[in-house]
Amino acid sequence: MMQMSSSFLPRRWPLAALLPPLFWLAGCGGSPRIPGDAPVTHTAPGAAAIFNACLAAHGGRAAYARLHDVNVRFDSHWATVGPGLQPVLSDRGYRQGSEERYLPSKKGFIVGQEHHGPRGEKHVYRVPPDDVTVSYRPAIKPKNLTPDKPTQVPGDAEQQAAAGLVTDAYAMFLWGPWFFVQRGATFEKLGATADINGFPCDELLTTLHPGLGPTPEDKVILFIGQGDHLLHRVQFTLNALESTRGAEVHLDLLNQQRLAGVMWPTHYIERIDRPVNLPAHEWSLLGFDTNRGYMAADLVAPGFTGRAAAPAATRVE
Repeated sequence: MMQMSSSFLPRRWPLAALLPPLFWLAGCGGSPRIPGDAPVTHTAPGAAAIFNACLAAHGGRAAYARLHDVNVRFDSHWATVGPGLQPVLSDRGYRQGSEERYLPSKKGFIVGQEHHGPRGEKHVYRVPPDDVTVSYRPAIKPKNLTPDKPTQVPGDAEQQAAAGLVTDAYAMFLWGPWFFVQRGATFEKLGATADINGFPCDELLTTLHPGLGPTPEDKVILFIGQGDHLLHRVQFTLNALESTRGAEVHLDLLNQQRLAGVMWPTHYIERIDRPVNLPAHEWSLLGFDTNRGYMAADLVAPGFTGRAAAPAATRVE
C-alpha cells in the first residue's frame, strides 16, 4: 500500500509561498479536464449499454435492492500538502478513521458517520437532498463549556456544507453504479479510452442534479472496464464550497470484493487534478456488514444507537 504522511500543513506557511511549485505540478500527470459544456440530459443507447453492463457486473438491481443498510469501517491516511489547501473539507484533525452507516432511500442515501482523530470525534448525519448536521466532541474540552453543558459542539455553515459534500461523495465511492441509479443519472459516452491501473476503460459523463453536497450541479466521469465492466475510477467536480469551486479530483476504486452479493471497492486512492496535481487521501475498508434493520433515527447525534451502534463486524482483508 502506498504510504502517505498524515502531518498537517504548518499554519505558519503562507499559502502564497506554496503556489509556484504547486502550479508547476498542475501539468504533471493529471487527468483530462471534465467537459464544461451543456449538462447531460438523456442517455444515448451506447452509454446505456455500458452502464447497464457495469450495474450487472457489480451485482445487479436485485442484489442492491436486498440491502436495507450497509455498515462500514474505514481507516484514513492523508497526504501532506494537498489536503492542507482545503482544511475544512479534509478536517484531518477529526477524520483519521470512521464508522459509517448507509440507508438507501427514495431520495438518495441517508448517511451517518462517526469520525475520530487526534483532535477528537466528529458526528455527521445526512438526509438528502438538503439536511446535514455536524457536531464535534473535542478531545480537549473547550474552555467555554461548563459542566452543565454538553461536550458536543455544532459545526458552522461551512463545516456543514463540507460534510454534505463528503457524505454524498462517499456514497458514490462505496455504492458505485447504484449511487447513479438512485440519482436517476443520465450518461453520454466520451470518445476516449483510458487505461486505469491496467484496465482499458470506457468513459461515461453524467451531470448530477443536485450535485455533491449543497450545490445545484456537479459533473462526474465514470471509468468502466471494457473487459470486467467494473467501475474503476470516478473523476468529479467539487462545487459545493466556494473554496473548492472549479476544482476537480479523481478517485481510484481498487481491490474490489464481492460481499453480500455486490462488488465493493476495499481500497481507495484520491488525487487532486485541478487546480493542482497532488495526492490527497487514501483509505481502506476494514469492516463490513449489512441488513441490521435499524432506522434513520438511530444515526442521529450524539452517536449511533440501537442496531446501528455496534462496529462494522466482518473484517475485510
